[in-house]
Amino acid sequence: MAKLADALGKRPRLTLQIPGCYEKKFDERGLKTQKLKDDLDQIIGLRKSDATVSINVDLTDEMMQQALLKLANDRLTSQELASIKQSLTENDKSGNQKQTADAQGSSSQPVFDDTQFYFDLFEAMLKKITIDKEMAMALSSGRSQAIAQELTKTSKLLENRVRVEADSPG
Repeated sequence: MAKLADALGKRPRLTLQIPGCYEKKFDERGLKTQKLKDDLDQIIGLRKSDATVSINVDLTDEMMQQALLKLANDRLTSQELASIKQSLTENDKSGNQKQTADAQGSSSQPVFDDTQFYFDLFEAMLKKITIDKEMAMALSSGRSQAIAQELTKTSKLLENRVRVEADSPG
């Protein structure tokens, strides 16, 4: 950015056009994660101003787990939920279900991996989200606006020398 600002500073008649960009291959997961996080935060009761800017979701947080379960019950079929649960009952190398052992060493219940369950539930929920053109355009525009803002703020370039173009994601 500094080199770009320096080059523009030396050429007063030069303007910079910053295209908006959206690349489905790279951006889709982040947009889906952000959408799901927003939905989860809404269930928890966080307002957008209270929520963190990060799209990281702490699947070990009990409130987040409860919100994810509620959303999953609303959006996934009972068959999809059962399939996720069934796939997480751990199997040993021979394909037999692992059992927990009590104090006397006798086996009891199958082992269920909670951490993996919430991760798999989250992944299944991501698959249900579709990215619409408005979401992609907002990302595209936000990126180019952030670059333009940084250039005009830190390098003191006049705003009329930096133009932003919208991308049309397809």
